[in-house]
Amino acid sequence: MADGSDIRDMPARPPAPIEVERRRHPRAPLKAGVRAAVTNATLGTVRGWVRDIGLGGLWVECDAVFPVSSRVVVDVLLRDGATAHRIHVRGWVAHTRGGMGIQFFDLPDESAAVITALVADPPHDDAP
Repeated sequence: MADGSDIRDMPARPPAPIEVERRRHPRAPLKAGVRAAVTNATLGTVRGWVRDIGLGGLWVECDAVFPVSSRVVVDVLLRDGATAHRIHVRGWVAHTRGGMGIQFFDLPDESAAVITALVADPPHDDAP
């Protein structure tokens, strides 16, 4: 190489990019099969699985996505033992890549309380 280094001194692959967390609120991972329905008034409903959730939004793994900036309504049913908590919130699609990142813009107090408790004590992989 022109600078005197040898190509054999280069790493086999470039280092993985450092991911910078830009969220204002922490999220709790959900692996318990939590389903979500994401509805847009003109485009219909997409169903998927919630990967993580926080006070600022959630990530839904799904096959179909709405365009970025689409306004949506999200319905999620979270179970805490025998108790079920329904989260019904308005938001918009912040980004899409194998699913949809939804940012909340109208989070009811009841839903905020459920999410706050979930983030404080997230479910464990060995939970039934």
